Formats: sequence, structure tokens, C-alpha cells
Amino acid sequence: MSILMIVAFFAITIIINRKNFGVKNFEDYATSSGSFGTFAVALAIFATWYTGAVYVIWADFTVVYGFIGTYVLVYTSIMLVFMYLASEKTYLWGRKYGIKTQAELMDLRYRSKWLRLIMGLTGIAFIAPWLLLEWVAQGYVFYYATGGAVEPVWGMILGAIVVLIYVTTGGMRSVITANLLQGSYMFFIGTALMFYLIYLFFDSFGGAMSTIQTVSPEALTYPGPGLEVPNTYWASIILSSGMGALLFPFVFNKILVADSIRSVKKSTLIAPILSIIFWAAFVFLGQALHTIDFARENPLDSYMWLAKEAGPLPLALMSTLVVAASVSTVAGIIQAIASCVSTDVAEVFNRKITDRQSLKVARISVVVISLITLYFATGNQEQLVYLGLLCYQGILVLFPAVMLGLFWKRANKQGALTSIIIGVPISMYLTITQPAWMVESGWTGGMYAMVVCSAIMIIFGFLKPADAHVEKLWKDIEDAKARSKAKKEIPETSIKQSYTG
Repeated sequence: MSILMIVAFFAITIIINRKNFGVKNFEDYATSSGSFGTFAVALAIFATWYTGAVYVIWADFTVVYGFIGTYVLVYTSIMLVFMYLASEKTYLWGRKYGIKTQAELMDLRYRSKWLRLIMGLTGIAFIAPWLLLEWVAQGYVFYYATGGAVEPVWGMILGAIVVLIYVTTGGMRSVITANLLQGSYMFFIGTALMFYLIYLFFDSFGGAMSTIQTVSPEALTYPGPGLEVPNTYWASIILSSGMGALLFPFVFNKILVADSIRSVKKSTLIAPILSIIFWAAFVFLGQALHTIDFARENPLDSYMWLAKEAGPLPLALMSTLVVAASVSTVAGIIQAIASCVSTDVAEVFNRKITDRQSLKVARISVVVISLITLYFATGNQEQLVYLGLLCYQGILVLFPAVMLGLFWKRANKQGALTSIIIGVPISMYLTITQPAWMVESGWTGGMYAMVVCSAIMIIFGFLKPADAHVEKLWKDIEDAKARSKAKKEIPETSIKQSYTG
């Protein structure tokens, strides 16, 4: 039943996207030409963000350590706050100047093609590892759902084929259309399934909490059983993940797919509601699983194992849930990387590249990226959750350049370039070597690197006046607001005239 439901889900994904196949314009491929409304964008953010790896790799965190798994809920909300703040300038400049990627936006802001190239490559470097996590999750689900009949590598390949079909041919429009299905399934079916499992095996939510309190009360508090980290570590992983998450190209580009600034802002208010309900179900179930010996000893198997114990239908629903979450993230990442390669790398080296050539580069990139990451996904799969955390620490160094660039006129390209060139090595060195003083402090390497990057940006900002072109960009925002206000006032004026005329 599980494999049939997964195949049916894949078939529906392809069918609903058939009208989007054959995109011939690169802007449409990269941003869907800004054609989606509030709920589409909200579901796209939700579906892209909660990955399939959550049920396999991140289960290790939640089932083994309990409460600390709630950090995802907190930092996701922080990320959406930053998205709300960044949305206005990003959207308005994006529509006026045809911006397709985050790095291209920073090229517009700082007038530096080298910054665009470095930011593009940095973004690619720190989101590509996420594909490894998702390929592993897909392969694992196929293996588990078929009782070992389908080897993980074939599960990965099947998922890759489906993603390649609609991302290569339909681009962002296909990605968002698929996200509507995937996000709806994840929220409605997925959340209901997890609460059902809680009530089936633990009688009720209260029963689950009582069991945890009796068997392992430390799973309800920070940091959790067997995990010895300072209290500052909690703040660090939340802040670094919350600030870094927005900067992943596959997240940031969701701002550019909306049909209006209003849709973007409303979607960032709806997405947290979906996230809170969904992740609460995930964490509560994970904490309840902590009370079961098999789940604690086999955390990667725990969610799938419990669904299997509940019967064929729950297992089929859980398998499809993991695949839906994984495919939605994979599609978003691959499409974002392809757009970065074409826009932030190819266009920098060849300013005369045609729209048709850009589209060709993007489609070739989709295939190449998928094959490379699939190859590495078949290798050593231990400690993959820490690979994900490493990505956050690396991408975090872009935060000062992006956010100060959007809100501080004096931020300049010299500071942005220097901060990234210095910040990435610092972050990677500290994160990989884990010096004793840093471990004792509880703050992650990315946070220290971000402080250095922020200081560099501020110092360079006060060394010279704001660049002349920056005033024009700020005026673009003021003019756009004025036009929007005028449009809102026209109906009121017309009504008044109709009564007095």
C-alpha cells in the first residue's frame, strides 16, 4: 500500500504541473514572473522548509533528547520575522529591475559583480549539502515502506526522476504548484496522522505527557537526557538558524514569486501558524517516542516504525508524508541552485548571455547538481544532522551584508566583500575544530563570525559616505509606496464625488 500511495502522489504531482511544462522565459523559470498569491506563497514556504529529513535525520535530536527539538519551532518563527522585514525592498526592487536571485539583488544594491559571484557561490556551497539529507530520507523511506524490497539507492533515483521532470521543464512555477499539493498534504494529513499516533499509542496528549513525566522527565526540559551543553547553546542555535535560514537561496527567492508585496507579508503571517501546529505535533510525538526503548535505540527508524506498528494505512500515509516533505524541499533547492548558477555565475562571466542560453544553463545545472549529490548521498550517512547545522553556520555570514544592505544606506560593497571573505573561513574553522573555549561558551562558530562580519560592515560604512546610487534605490521604494497609497485613495475619492455630484 505504501509504495502505491507514493507512486500515486508522484503521478498527481506531475499531472497538476503539466500546464507549466515548457517554460521558455528565464525570468519565468527563476521567479514564475511573480504570479502567486498569499496562500500559495505561505504553503510554498511551509512545504519547502519542513523537509523529509526531519522524520529521519532530525528525529535523532527529538527522540533522543526531547525538548531541544522545539528549537526548530522558535527559529522558524524568527526567520519569518526577518523575511517579513526584508520583503518590501526585495519585492519592489525585484519587480522593477527584474531581480531573480538574492545575490543579484545585492549586486543591484552594492553595484559589485564580484560580490554577486561570491554570494552566489556561497549560497550554492551551503545549500547543496541539504540535497544529500533529502536524497537519504527518500531512499530510506522507500526501503522501509517496502520492507527492504526497494534498496535506498533506487528510492533516491525514483524521487530524483520525478523532481527532474517538473523542475527542469517548469521551473519555479512548477515548484510552487507542486508545493500547494505537498504543503496541503503535509499540514492536513501529516499533522492529523501524528496526533492520531499519539492518541493511538498513548491514549491522549495528556497521557503521553504523563508517560514522559514518569519514564523520563528530563526529556521535557533543556537540554535533555545525556546532552551536556551550556544554556547559551540554546540561544545560539536558535539565533544562528533563524538569521541564517532566510539567506538560503531556496528560502529567500520565495519573496520574488508573489504577485504583490501584500501577498508576501500576509504569507509570512500565515506560515508561522502552519509551522507551530505542524512542528508541535512532530515534537510531541518525538518526546512520546522517547519513552519507548526501541525508538530511543533506533531514533532514525522511530517515526516510520511507529506508523508501521499502527497498520498498513498509517505507514502508507507516513511514507507519503516524508516523501512529500522531501520532494518539495529538493525541488526548491535544485531550482534555486540552477537559478544561481545561471544568474550569479554565468551572467557575471558573460554579460551578453541571452535569455535562451540562461534557461539552457539552468536546466543543465539541474541535472548535473542532482547527479553529483545523488552520488555523495550513497556514501557515509552518519552524523548528517551536523552537516545541516554546518550549513547554517556558513550561510550566516551573509546576514550582515544582506540585512544592512536593505536597511542602512551607508553599507557599501567594500564592507560586504571583506566581511564575507573573512567571515566564511572564521565560521568554518570554528565550527569544524570546535575549540574548547567556544564549546564552553555555548555560542556557535557562525555567531562569532557574524559578529566579526557586522563589525567590518559598520567600520567600512563609516569610512565613506553612502554611494550615490543608493539614494535612487531608496527613492524607488518611496515612489512605489506613494503610487500604492494613491491607488487606495482613488475609490474613496470617486465615492465622495458620486454623493456630491
